[in-house]
Amino acid sequence: MGKLLVQKTDSTSWQTGNTQLILLANKADIKKISAGAFPFGFNYAHFMAHHNIYQQINLDKIAYRTKVTSSKSIIMIAHKIREHIKKYFKKNGLDSTSYDLAVALLLGEKQTLSSDIYSDFKVAGTVHILAISGLHIGILLIFLNFLFKPLKLYSKWLFLALVLSILWFYAFLTGFSPSVLRAVIMFSFLQIGLMSKHRVNIYNSLFMAAFFMFLLNPNNIFDVGFQMSFAAVLSIISFYPIFSSWFLPHYKILKWLTDLFWVSLSAQLGVLPLTLYYFHQFPLYFFLANLLVIPLLFIILFVGFSLILLSFTPFKITLIFQMFSFLLQVLILINQTIAHWPYAVIRPIRISAIQFISLFAGLFLLYYFFKNRSNYKAWLLLGLWIINFQLISIYRNYNNSKTYYVFHQYKNALSGLTTGYKMRIYSDSYPLNRYFAYNLSSYFKIVDSTSIPFMQNINRHKVMHIDKLGIYKLVNAQPEIVVVHHSPKINADRMLRFLKPKLLIMDGSNYPSVAKAFEKSAKRFKVRFYNTAKQGTFTLK
Repeated sequence: MGKLLVQKTDSTSWQTGNTQLILLANKADIKKISAGAFPFGFNYAHFMAHHNIYQQINLDKIAYRTKVTSSKSIIMIAHKIREHIKKYFKKNGLDSTSYDLAVALLLGEKQTLSSDIYSDFKVAGTVHILAISGLHIGILLIFLNFLFKPLKLYSKWLFLALVLSILWFYAFLTGFSPSVLRAVIMFSFLQIGLMSKHRVNIYNSLFMAAFFMFLLNPNNIFDVGFQMSFAAVLSIISFYPIFSSWFLPHYKILKWLTDLFWVSLSAQLGVLPLTLYYFHQFPLYFFLANLLVIPLLFIILFVGFSLILLSFTPFKITLIFQMFSFLLQVLILINQTIAHWPYAVIRPIRISAIQFISLFAGLFLLYYFFKNRSNYKAWLLLGLWIINFQLISIYRNYNNSKTYYVFHQYKNALSGLTTGYKMRIYSDSYPLNRYFAYNLSSYFKIVDSTSIPFMQNINRHKVMHIDKLGIYKLVNAQPEIVVVHHSPKINADRMLRFLKPKLLIMDGSNYPSVAKAFEKSAKRFKVRFYNTAKQGTFTLK
């Protein structure tokens, strides 16, 4: 069956856990979730499907009522605790920016975080700290070991039970996201192994965590955060021991700096294929940013966890909150400064699915090479992989195959023709929509922008564009595809009878009533009909 996404435009807030929503709707009010107008980037329909959500309903267009119950569900309890912590932060003087960042770092709620701050973290290469994952859970475990060390001397099993209970409660408090769940399962196995004085295999702990997560929800494998989290941890535990053995400094401060560098480099190696494939960019100053940010994060989380504990006591220590606010502002300033340096990020970087798989294969071969450098097979395999990857990249760079797009943009006619990595834009409105142009530049190099031609030959397909002037009577035109813009005042039946196309496309510049009339005509003449308002961008390969 799946779940239903309920949407509402006003600011109505309902109590989590004890509010029943009663919909007075019929089947026609429930709509399928669309993929989104932009064809290359984030596919909203796929994302929601991985969370078992396939349909949506808009409360602004139907009748409904709510019923408050006296439910004491676990979800409601967790929500109340989160709200209690957030109120404690607010009433103790955190400004809105510091508050939003504190809630993101400690409770995993990034909804209110400024888009500018999030963008700075992403460009600086430190966005991973905004998702509660292994780094946060590891710091929490260090904090708990320090806090309850006296109890460990009294009873190690009572200590273990208390630490694991708090870890799992924190995971529950933050919503059991895949990254948190993975980290808590892994660190639970690690803590049990350490307490029982058995040697712990970190690979077994990691893959046991993955196994349990797949049992709970098989769709976790499609979650980008889950993929990046596992890739980073797997890369760290694989490459860090190798890298750290190359240089063994005698001074503690130098060892700490080199360890931080190797850990950061190992993590970046693991997530590199995912970063290029999903986000099409690579932060150049990631090492420097992490060198400054991660030690600061340790202090921030230590203070933050202390404040969470203090929120359940009558004590109020203003000095701690002032220090906490100052540390958060420093964290924002570091990322903001680095993100605005020249050449802070390389983009756009567009790799294919084959290159993505090849990069992961290259990481495994690199690990094999470092472990077996004296073996000629390791050199041979790595060399063959480099040659193979270069050949794939050369083919993609010089591939002249063309793809034609009719985009959906409200009130505007917009199409594009790609040749390899280059795109030519055809539009009747300038300049291009800023959001659309930004997304497009993440995938293609825009070589030219020009007006929409009357006739085009695309991969041996003849395409005719009919605009508001309604001109289409051309002797021997015989277009295979007709694209209609700006609701021309023509008789659709007469046009289809004259041109005899195989496909009729209506873009976002047409009125819905006109598109509906043309659709009826297409059905009468048995012509395939495509409406970008309903079906998204049209693609002709």
